[in-house]
Amino acid sequence: MSAILLAHSYFLRLDPKQWEKMRPYPPLGTLYAAEVLRNVGHDVAVFDAMLAEGEYEFADALSRHQPRHVVLFEDNFNFLSKMCLARMREAALAMVTMAKDAGCRVALPAPTSPTTLMCIWLVAPMSASSVRGITR
Repeated sequence: MSAILLAHSYFLRLDPKQWEKMRPYPPLGTLYAAEVLRNVGHDVAVFDAMLAEGEYEFADALSRHQPRHVVLFEDNFNFLSKMCLARMREAALAMVTMAKDAGCRVALPAPTSPTTLMCIWLVAPMSASSVRGITR
């Protein structure tokens, strides 16, 4: 059981142009955030959506790690923040919903694309808390 599950919602498979290019990259921002949280004593797991087949793999990670908190981290290195792909926003919304259904507090730390944030607040209001709200 991990207290915090960090994830991002960029599923390469859901972006046909990038899937064809097949140039995956590590979620550096998510990994940096995980290390910072570990260094201050938090138990952290990471879900890397990059090569996952779909959102159901996030559901598997929720079941496996049983976190109290989920942080849907925006890497700023990915195409979600640059192009606001509708399908990736849907994936982010599905992940927020799955985490809430699992009883997790969900955090969406800045910088998250304003479009993504607006969609999340419209579909899942009151589902996000600030990173400062996460305590050991």
